[in-house]
Amino acid sequence: MTLKIAMNAGSHDDGDAVRSERAIRSLSDASGASPEEVRDLFTVEFSRLERAAKVRKYLHVLAAANVRAMLSRPRVRNGHAQGSFPAARRAPIPAR
Repeated sequence: MTLKIAMNAGSHDDGDAVRSERAIRSLSDASGASPEEVRDLFTVEFSRLERAAKVRKYLHVLAAANVRAMLSRPRVRNGHAQGSFPAARRAPIPAR
């Protein structure tokens, strides 16, 4: 199943879409986060950067770097830190 990235209509050409989708897959693979979660973060971040961008050529690179940083920070659910995505992929610590 291929999901399209919907950015601002008319501002995101096919080459940008391919680069963005490649970045999303790479971030998902590296972080262990679901592609849908990464795509949501990437879409929001890309749109945020795009609003103020004078040069669009590297927006997908900047968005990917920012999403990578977001994914590496500890997540908080119900007031408790859940750890970062990379830590979630490591083997559990054996009980003593």
